[in-house]
Amino acid sequence: MKKQNIIMGISFVLLFVMVMGVSYAAYKFSAAGTKENVISTGTISMSYSQNSFIDLKNTYPKTDTYAIATKEDKSSMEFSVSMETSGTKQINYVLALTEIQEGATLKSDKVKIYLEKEGKVVNNFETNKGQTIESFKNKYVEGLIDSYAIYQDILTTSNKTHHYTLTAWIDESYILPIKNETTTTKQTNEETYKFKVKVVGVDSPITIEEKSSGTTGTDTLIALTDNKDNSGLYTITHAKDSTLQIGNDKDITEYRYRGASPKNYVTFNGETWRIIGVFPTDDGTGKIENRIKLIKDQSIGDKYWDTSGSNNWARPATLNTELNTTYLNSLDSTSKSMIGNTKYYLGGKNVTLNDGYVDTPLQFYSYERKIQNTTSNDFYYGTNPNSWVGKVALMYLSDYGYASSNCENKRITDYNSSSNDIRACNTTNWLFKSINEWLLPQRASGSFGAFFVSSGGYVDYYVSDNQVGVRPVLYLISSAQITGGNGTSSSPYTLGL
Repeated sequence: MKKQNIIMGISFVLLFVMVMGVSYAAYKFSAAGTKENVISTGTISMSYSQNSFIDLKNTYPKTDTYAIATKEDKSSMEFSVSMETSGTKQINYVLALTEIQEGATLKSDKVKIYLEKEGKVVNNFETNKGQTIESFKNKYVEGLIDSYAIYQDILTTSNKTHHYTLTAWIDESYILPIKNETTTTKQTNEETYKFKVKVVGVDSPITIEEKSSGTTGTDTLIALTDNKDNSGLYTITHAKDSTLQIGNDKDITEYRYRGASPKNYVTFNGETWRIIGVFPTDDGTGKIENRIKLIKDQSIGDKYWDTSGSNNWARPATLNTELNTTYLNSLDSTSKSMIGNTKYYLGGKNVTLNDGYVDTPLQFYSYERKIQNTTSNDFYYGTNPNSWVGKVALMYLSDYGYASSNCENKRITDYNSSSNDIRACNTTNWLFKSINEWLLPQRASGSFGAFFVSSGGYVDYYVSDNQVGVRPVLYLISSAQITGGNGTSSSPYTLGL
């Protein structure tokens, strides 16, 4: 029977509980410390501009675009969160959903929501795209929020009120089960789902990616360093260097997979990827935290680095555009939600060709992260920038060198002797695939050079006149968890939020 002929009785009610006069000091965020009574006089209130609940009764599953654009009367509500205080500079709060299980038959992964503040989508949601309630499960420390924390914000004395619009709908992919009430054609659907929204004060600003319980994926992996359980993971420490963009004020500790067959297989986007390691990572705002770095196990095809012959990745280069539009958009929504913005370092080197290049992967680690040229075109060609913030890029030359057992101090190329360069470690380098594939660093002596790994294992350069293999690289958000597997090819790690 066609949808328009189905009489639906969906009792989907969003019950919003007004939290009046909540003492800020009544809530302690244990992950950020247990500082008590930070604000003694501040209270938070929640008020409704329209209906106090959303009722999706007798509605059909909708597309994201339609639901967000129409905001039908019973599927959307407006509310405000206000600070009622004197002498308080700020109150940090979270909007949270608490599921009511009684009578619920719809699952939280079948219900989508979309939150706007002052008419604009908030930063935990994608523009014109809803997210399932399930995707917000356990975002904060257990005990602070019952189930789903959807947004965190700060009220200040200069901005005491925030206005929100919350829209909810049944995901378009959901097929409604039909119940026959009589022997006639009358049919109804009796599934229900209910939840409350509450505003909760927290001790300090926090980020939506923080998990409420369990161990993050970075913690799981770091516990395997120094080749514990034959993991192939090793600790690498770089001494602080004032000339670098990261590690200029303190030593940097990384955890890299090395050798011929480390246990670093992972399923991502339903495909086989590999974990390069765990790295202190700048999200582009200056916030640095340990994050997992992935590379696709197989090339997505031979492509140009840049069709115009420029080695300025941030311009953006042709390959940059493709990876961060067409390719990124091809990933499933769960995988995309795990990818964080990352500051990628674009340094390279004005290497000198003399039967090869004397520079080593260890040296390239510094070259890639240099703040600026020492002399003209030392690490960056012309006005090329020293970094780019985005989601998908390529591996560094240093990544390739460090993936071998102990070849980071060998030359990247020696045309006369393979034993003097990194080809000596082809058999003990898990990143070696016997293909030509692009790297991120530029050859700084001209606009036309970007480095690549050759099918023989040494490093060379060119840009516009060749197409070579591409293995996308990305960093997971810090809250990503290892949910299963042991990292072997037969039992790869699985990921979750």
